Amino acid sequence: MGCMKEGLIRHDGGFDRYYFVEPGSDYGEIMWRDIGLLEKAELLPNPVFSKNKFLRLMHHLHFSFAINNRVSLPFQGMWKNAYALSHVKFEEGKKYCVIYTDISACRTDCGYLRSLKNMENTVMVMAMANVVRSKEKLLDKRFPYFDYIFSWDKRDVEKYGMIYHPSYYSRIRMPVSSGYSADCFFIGNAKGRLKVLSEIYKKVTEAGGKADFYITGVRKKERTEKGIHYNQKLPYSKVLEKNMNANCIIEVLSGSQVGQTLRAEEAIIGNKKLLTNNIHMKDNPYYGTGYVRIFKEIQDGDIRFIMEREDVDYQYRDDYSPILLIDHINMMEEEKLGNYGTYI
Repeated sequence: MGCMKEGLIRHDGGFDRYYFVEPGSDYGEIMWRDIGLLEKAELLPNPVFSKNKFLRLMHHLHFSFAINNRVSLPFQGMWKNAYALSHVKFEEGKKYCVIYTDISACRTDCGYLRSLKNMENTVMVMAMANVVRSKEKLLDKRFPYFDYIFSWDKRDVEKYGMIYHPSYYSRIRMPVSSGYSADCFFIGNAKGRLKVLSEIYKKVTEAGGKADFYITGVRKKERTEKGIHYNQKLPYSKVLEKNMNANCIIEVLSGSQVGQTLRAEEAIIGNKKLLTNNIHMKDNPYYGTGYVRIFKEIQDGDIRFIMEREDVDYQYRDDYSPILLIDHINMMEEEKLGNYGTYI
């Protein structure tokens, strides 16, 4: 076996090789890292295989979500020889599993996905890292080319007939900085939650605490709290550093999302308190540790929870490792072939 984490695999789908096409982002690289540890798996960091930054930029623009959601740009098939998978030799007599995320699939031409789907020895999988609604038009065109589509969002699972699988996140060593500390940290788009975020920020600072908030998508007239970093983006490595050096991570859901978020996984894996308005966290096995607090409206007790210092240890057990997705795929293949197993 290639690594200790291969022990998480309990089913054999009969695959000779797994190829995972990452979305080409820094957070995606961390999220899926565990799969690259497997002896029979290879991570492809970007849909396009090229060190040429200009070429990657042109591909990115050609598959722009904002543009293609309105009108499909022509000639996207021209990229077929530039895709990372085009350099893979699929051998007869061997069985392959090709996994895309929703992002990497939407940055791949439908004709190319169709050609992969039509290969008799290839099983196509899409692992949703986001909810469908933001790219629904693009995804609708691509769903037919996948044998299995997994999602962590139970509303999408029900609506689109997907397969439920918990969130994916690889355990990493979180960076520590001696020159930074905060009582709480938040980063994200305003998306209708600016009022709640501003209230949390104000109450923490009025209580003498330090709140470090980065909120994007905020109009000038809405920037009411001095000290909040409005419309400033951070690289994901910096987000992780701030998470690790804050006492509590703040999570405020937007819209009707149903499922666990990246913020919750960062908190649990990084042993940080989590203050969230996600009522579904009550179903999380780590909720009973006492390090997760759910709020409807911010109360004084929530502020005390944010600011009180304590040793946090969730006793995390690799429950979110994407290797479990590989095991789930293998289980589905066993069931399809009539060799039924049990997915835990």
